[in-house]
Amino acid sequence: MKIVITSLNSAKVNAVKQVFGKMFTDAEYIPLKVDSEVSPTPTSDDEAIAGCINRIREAKRQVGEYDAIVSMEGLVAKNSFGVFVYGWCVVEFFENSSLALGCSARVKLPDLIAQELRSDRELSAIVQSLYPDLPPEQLENWGTNGVLTNGWYTRVDEFEDALICAIAPLSKRRRFV
Repeated sequence: MKIVITSLNSAKVNAVKQVFGKMFTDAEYIPLKVDSEVSPTPTSDDEAIAGCINRIREAKRQVGEYDAIVSMEGLVAKNSFGVFVYGWCVVEFFENSSLALGCSARVKLPDLIAQELRSDRELSAIVQSLYPDLPPEQLENWGTNGVLTNGWYTRVDEFEDALICAIAPLSKRRRFV
């Protein structure tokens, strides 16, 4: 099983390895640096999903054979109850070129962080400025939601959830009506 991951981000790579590692003992993981062609921190589901699809399209140009390409995009989105951070995952399987989509749980941003959001500034930069003692590698693995939950729900967890939700309907053990 050859699985392409459209990011070098350790949280995304670890999430893919955790989920697919439970299904395939012989998986080969190929992380690639691929641009999403969307803003650094997307602000809508449509933008995040488009970023995932753009990454998949570019990854297909860079690799030859693959069984699956996994793309993940974190975002912040506002509704009438506040601003939330969460993630989308899109998976393309070579055998049928269909896209599987899944979304993670959402964590509400405190007003202090939400007020700092701008289209030209990444969420991670805002969090790093508010928590200067946090090592950058911890922020990369924990993500904003991990910082806000003190490690209870990290960025790895976020992307594992999104990936599981994306591929769950493809399970051959279930019958769908």
